[in-house]
Amino acid sequence: MVGVLALPHRGVSAALFVGYLVGTAVVLPAAVAWARAEPGRWGAGVLLIAALVVPVLVARLHMVWDGRG
Repeated sequence: MVGVLALPHRGVSAALFVGYLVGTAVVLPAAVAWARAEPGRWGAGVLLIAALVVPVLVARLHMVWDGRG
């Protein structure tokens, strides 16, 4: 995959793409750890926000991959 990102004609910003990719992989585990530390409503709120953030990150990942971001 890194070879594909290195191609200049794709219009893909490798750093931005990798940032969104890593962010997508890190958000849910970090939210679960935070929610375990905060029992009660705030922990559930953290999980809810993370569950809403992941689809946004995936959508941005697709936009960057298509060269629109």
